[in-house]
Amino acid sequence: MFNKDRIYLTINHRGGLEDGFHCSILYALKDEPGKGSGKNTDHLFHVVNQDRRTRTRIPWTYETRMANQYNSDSLIGRILLAKVDTSNRDHVLGLLYQILSQVAVRPNDPKFTCASWAMEAVWRLQREGVITLNAPVDAALWDRVHLVAKDCYRLVLGGNGRRPTVDIAEHGASAIPTYDFRG
Repeated sequence: MFNKDRIYLTINHRGGLEDGFHCSILYALKDEPGKGSGKNTDHLFHVVNQDRRTRTRIPWTYETRMANQYNSDSLIGRILLAKVDTSNRDHVLGLLYQILSQVAVRPNDPKFTCASWAMEAVWRLQREGVITLNAPVDAALWDRVHLVAKDCYRLVLGGNGRRPTVDIAEHGASAIPTYDFRG
């Protein structure tokens, strides 16, 4: 079990907004580059409505990019959705790119958020057999995710706003609160 990649639903803080957090799907390789590495080996899937360079609002847009979770200054928690044997990496990554690119983005819907996109993404991944969760993907699961996000906010940010009280880059994966939702 230890030699497996992971699929996470990630929770990132949005600068001091305790009830506001960003959700994404992250495929993390078993062999992480480690502390301070400039290597981006994780596959990040999410929707954004803010330009990363200019910080200006944009219509909701689907984005995939390579990332390094240990270099994130906003990651406060992970929900484990699946472990993937490294021999299946290419196949599962192909499924993720295919399935997640088809999750609807609704730029004109005022109720659409990164969290609603992520929950639909999780539902589709479960429907397609990529992940198996310990509960149905429904409003009750979203309530659990929201409670986990609040707990992560408290554990990592300690109520101080923007800066984490733990150094993820220094302490690695053990510093990131992780919750297992697998079936």
